[in-house]
Amino acid sequence: MPTLAPSKRVLAAQKQRKRRARRTVIAAIASLLTVVTVLVIVAIATNGSSGPAAKPDAVPPAVLADLTGVPAATATAIGSGSSTNPPRPVSEALRTSGGKPEVLYIGSEYCPFCAAQRWPLIQALSRFGHFTGLRTMRSAADDVHPNTPTFTFHRASYSSEYLTFTARELYTNSRNGSNYAPLDKMSSEEAALLQQYGGSFPLLDIGGRFVQVGASYDPNLLHGLDWVQIAAALADQKSSIARGIDGSANVLTAALCTLTNGQPLQVCSAPAVKGGSRG
Repeated sequence: MPTLAPSKRVLAAQKQRKRRARRTVIAAIASLLTVVTVLVIVAIATNGSSGPAAKPDAVPPAVLADLTGVPAATATAIGSGSSTNPPRPVSEALRTSGGKPEVLYIGSEYCPFCAAQRWPLIQALSRFGHFTGLRTMRSAADDVHPNTPTFTFHRASYSSEYLTFTARELYTNSRNGSNYAPLDKMSSEEAALLQQYGGSFPLLDIGGRFVQVGASYDPNLLHGLDWVQIAAALADQKSSIARGIDGSANVLTAALCTLTNGQPLQVCSAPAVKGGSRG
């Protein structure tokens, strides 16, 4: 029996079905590409934005206000608090920069003891001047006292009519291979000073008159907390956080006052500073 050729209507229907099938495939591919693109964008946007290796963020104004605005009555009641490891007197030549006594900090973003010590250091120095460009960050997740909430001095600046502050954050809190990625560089003099005092972080040289190596309170006090919680606790004289951070800040302030010849008077003559004087 002879085969009948398909009618024009049948052929047209077949072509229409093929066009619809192609459009369906193209639409499916386009949809898949859209989903993949969105996932890539989200991955890029969130890479490093959470966890200890996150890029530093600006310090919330309320946190900075609480850190630098501890009530005088609280500071006085705390005195030296629970601080340990006070700055010890040394016999170096007076360290100056720009015609003013220089405070030198050498640390690293991954370091949990640096993380703890930045809190009282910022509080103490803010009694003599002002920071700009401070950002929040955490210490490394793979070190002791992991993910300690803190700040970074990298790219921050400090202005004061009494002091100069120089900060070197040598490494970030994220690894480059097996090592932490490098950040700030030291001068040869700064490198020699770091080695002179054992090569440990953080090193704080207060004008060549005092040196402190390590933290002055237990970093574990900050474990599991965020910046808002820590800063809010600083006004409570019964808080272990306040006794550690505020007490350490008072001790540091007393050392700084020896560089400024007791200026400003309202800072250096405050009962809290006299109560924090040690060493």
